[in-house]
Formats: sequence, C-alpha cells, structure tokens
Amino acid sequence: MARRALALALLPLTLVVASASCSLPSDSAPHAIADEDLPEGLQVEAPSTSLSPNDETRLIYFVRGDQDNPELVAIEKPVPEGGGFEDVLTLVLAGPETEENATQVPDGVELLDPPKLSDDGTLTLNLSSEISERQGKNLALAVGQIVLTVTQFDEVKAVTFEKDGEPVNVPGADGVSKALVTRDDYLDLLSS
Repeated sequence: MARRALALALLPLTLVVASASCSLPSDSAPHAIADEDLPEGLQVEAPSTSLSPNDETRLIYFVRGDQDNPELVAIEKPVPEGGGFEDVLTLVLAGPETEENATQVPDGVELLDPPKLSDDGTLTLNLSSEISERQGKNLALAVGQIVLTVTQFDEVKAVTFEKDGEPVNVPGADGVSKALVTRDDYLDLLSS
C-alpha cells in the first residue's frame, strides 16, 4: 500500500519531467519547420518549373485585366515533347497558377472525350455542362482561351464544341454565336 501511495505521489512529478523533456518550444507563436526537418512522409516535393530535356513549351491563353476590359494573354507552359491537344487543353482547363492571370473557364469543366480532328482540320471538343455557367462576354473569353490554345497547332483550322455530346454554338469576340469558330474569331480579345 505504501508503494502505491508513493507511486501516485510521484506521478505528477514524472509527468512534469516527461513533458519538460519534449523539444517543443514554450512560446505560443507558430514556427516554420524546414522541409528537411519534416518526417519523410510529410515532405512535399515542389513541382518543377524547369523544362526537362524532353519537354517543349506551348502557349496557354488566360485572362488578364480588369472586369471592364479583360484581355486574353498567352503564357508559355511546358508540355511533354510532342504534346498534343489533350496536353494543352488540360492546362487551360486547370486554370492559371498565378494570381496575375485569371480564367473564364468555369471550375469543373472537363473534356469528356478525346479531341477529334477531322481531315479538313476541324477539331471537335466535347466539354462537360459546367461550360454553360458562363454567358455573353465571359463565355466568349472562356471559348477564346480554348480556341486560341488549340489553334496554335498548324493542323487545327477550326473548332466545334459539344456540351455533354450535343453540338452547341459558341460566341466569338463580336458576340455572334456560331457552330464553327476559328482563331480569327477571337483575335480582338488578345492583349494589344
């Protein structure tokens, strides 16, 4: 019984000593922890922004400017060597990586089927219904981002769009909706 009483009496002292031996600082302010000091499973590899020997760059179009005067700008992005339509579409649909640029392509828009290029150079893109979240000038900017991005490939002369597998008309920079659009339909949206 005396042993038990002694153990119970020493328990708070043991806890104080044990907690004091932890290497946590005693202040309440947050501290940055260097990546190399993190356990291996918590370390995050930063994405490489440099080109590997097998990469090339392509132009991806995003929006810049204020709400009253938005313009499309081309940003060079790395893609795998020989990267095609799906690679650049993935980048434009994902949106910009910096706050300097914006997108009018709504979150969640997906390419539902692989792009189809006809013999006459018309590329058909089947997008998910989220594209309908934009209207008017904002839809023209979103479509312009996509059209200018894919028409940098010489073989793409025109683009048609489908929404959930159904053909849709899309507005050009002039606001006129068409079933088939070209790069020329969006040149007025480019930054001067």
